[in-house]
Amino acid sequence: MAKRKSSAIRFPVLSPSLQVDFWARLQQIRSQYLSESLAQTVRSQDIEELDRELLAIIGSERLRALAAYSLRGETFYAVPCILKAKPLLLGYYRLLYGLSQKEFYRGVFGRFRPMEQDNQLNAQNDELLPGLCRSLAQTGWTLFNGIQPVSQQVIHELQLLTVGPQLRGSRNVAIGKGATKIVFDLISGLVSGHCESSTAPVITVKNAAGRIVQIAFAPDPDTWPGSSGNFGSSIHVPGPPRGVGGRTWSVAEMIAMGGKLRKRRRLGANGIPLPAGQEADSVMD
Repeated sequence: MAKRKSSAIRFPVLSPSLQVDFWARLQQIRSQYLSESLAQTVRSQDIEELDRELLAIIGSERLRALAAYSLRGETFYAVPCILKAKPLLLGYYRLLYGLSQKEFYRGVFGRFRPMEQDNQLNAQNDELLPGLCRSLAQTGWTLFNGIQPVSQQVIHELQLLTVGPQLRGSRNVAIGKGATKIVFDLISGLVSGHCESSTAPVITVKNAAGRIVQIAFAPDPDTWPGSSGNFGSSIHVPGPPRGVGGRTWSVAEMIAMGGKLRKRRRLGANGIPLPAGQEADSVMD
């Protein structure tokens, strides 16, 4: 069998547009959350007050350990006066400690989200800053002991390691929102004859058995409204396939997905057809 000539192979030109978008976003992040932003804020601070807070909240042992690498305490640990001067810098320490927004702003830390997102610090959160900084200091100390040696370059690299997935995650959520809108319109058409009510995230229908079924939509499975347990049925809208970042779903694929929906609603958990008038609770993987 004749070998295929290598000259016959045509290689497509790949687009770096996603990387260009990330680069532009990174320039914004530098001025808000990275070392440049911290340095600018420190220059406007009363250094004696800053040192007092570092000693009171971080402690001499941790500060000496940093000083051994010629680093000041605020480069690795948060203190109230820094966060009061520029609440955005909460993001500096979150990125340094390798915490995603989704992971960090859950539970008791959720109240501090406006600091990073909007540069806003309300009176209630102001009072909680010492406790927040003590908690972050323990996280920072654990990190410090795991990454020797420490330098300004290491700090920057650790932050970039967190920024990368954050940028790609934001991109995928945006793609998911677009896919959700396409699927929402397709499903609305499929169930139009049985629709009881319809809002942006939820379509409520009455099935052949007279049972009310709610179909919920969300671009991110972690923000799926059905996680509260109040929805009888839901559709999980997938974003780009794993390993194919930046790829959007075509209308043809969305239509195929709608066909799977209609088929799956007539099947049970093991693919066994359900009795007439009965529908599966889970309509799509």
